[in-house]
Amino acid sequence: MAVRLARLSRHRDERFLFVPMDHSVADGPIVAAARFNGLVRTAVEGGADAIVVHKGRAAGIDAGLLRDCALIVHLSASTAHARDADAKVLVGAVEEAIRLLSARLSWIPCTMK
Repeated sequence: MAVRLARLSRHRDERFLFVPMDHSVADGPIVAAARFNGLVRTAVEGGADAIVVHKGRAAGIDAGLLRDCALIVHLSASTAHARDADAKVLVGAVEEAIRLLSARLSWIPCTMK
């Protein structure tokens, strides 16, 4: 585990700055798709070790932005528009995340129906 965590620390200082940008499923887009790479660039330039997104946003990220920043794909989601706003559901698969160059996966246990 220590080796995996060390790979996520850009500065190899055992400190981590992960920037969650996975709110578009629950709350709607945080910026327009055309401006998302600019937002990622700002996070990377600000020292982010990793960004957390869902697969839809991951697919549109310029791979060059990920040279100094890990991509974590969140595989579950919820929405305030559902009957149970806290109910997480699976919205992606490990294989999809791997195709999207994800360094790590993130999910909250889901209720499978």
